[in-house]
Amino acid sequence: GYTDEQIRLLWGGNLLRVWQQVEDMALELRADS
Repeated sequence: GYTDEQIRLLWGGNLLRVWQQVEDMALELRADS
């Protein structure tokens, strides 16, 4: 199993990665319009 700290690191990394993708998509949409 995972420790609480490992789970927090996994979630934190995933959230940051997802947020980066959202920001990239927003930039592309803004560039298109």
